[in-house]
Amino acid sequence: MSITKVSDQGTIYLLGSGYSINQLSPVERSVINAAQVRLALNKFTAFHEQSGIRPNYTYFIDYHNKHAKEFLQRTINTIKLTGLEKGMTLVLHKNVSGRLYRTKNLAYHLQALNPFNYIHFKRPRFILDYEVKVDFVKIGDFMKLSPWADSFDDELFHYRSSLTSALNYITLKFDPCKIVLVGVDLNKSAYFYQEEIEATQVHDNNKFRAEEKKAGKHFTALDYKGTSMIDNFHLVTASLSDRGFTLVSSNPNSLFAEQGICPYEAIAT
Repeated sequence: MSITKVSDQGTIYLLGSGYSINQLSPVERSVINAAQVRLALNKFTAFHEQSGIRPNYTYFIDYHNKHAKEFLQRTINTIKLTGLEKGMTLVLHKNVSGRLYRTKNLAYHLQALNPFNYIHFKRPRFILDYEVKVDFVKIGDFMKLSPWADSFDDELFHYRSSLTSALNYITLKFDPCKIVLVGVDLNKSAYFYQEEIEATQVHDNNKFRAEEKKAGKHFTALDYKGTSMIDNFHLVTASLSDRGFTLVSSNPNSLFAEQGICPYEAIAT
């Protein structure tokens, strides 16, 4: 399935799940919601109502364990139940392409069935509303450095973090522009939906979560098998620059801003 390119989209807001999302002002949220591209990473969309931001792209490429499968279906359900489906593009790993059950009546399935029954088979299936657009991408080994993809026929650059491959996806999907990181804190372990997880005991057994809490940082910023995402992020910024994209952080206290990996820029002044 080919991926349609989007042109003249303007500034892209790339939404992470860092706790600083809770510190955005009403004006900043309004600016983000007015943008043509609001691309959420991973679990953000499942909890987007708490953020006050309505994403229209969701980048969720993990499907490899029970935790990821449950959160992918939770995200799919949230897209429908909060009215995001008509304008939503879901970016998934190509290996999920044969495991989607597309329906025009997801509401019925959510009421009459337990969607999570579908995802614990040896070959899981995910129930997805028919109106949601899907882009399937190829992803390489997250511990191996690979070339920056210049075509969706190639594996996206993916090193230690979905952030890296999401940025590669952006360079292929959209025209050159400014990319604003929002909630990509990395130097804090808490998520903006942390209180909801703790209050509702939402399934959150990510095997790396204990290491995050102990170190007080996001896992991608920690050393793992002798390396972290930060060690090779210069390859990402160089690839963005070579293709006419600029990367800024909206949080002056983020790891990227503090270490000078990309400049801080306010969303609204």
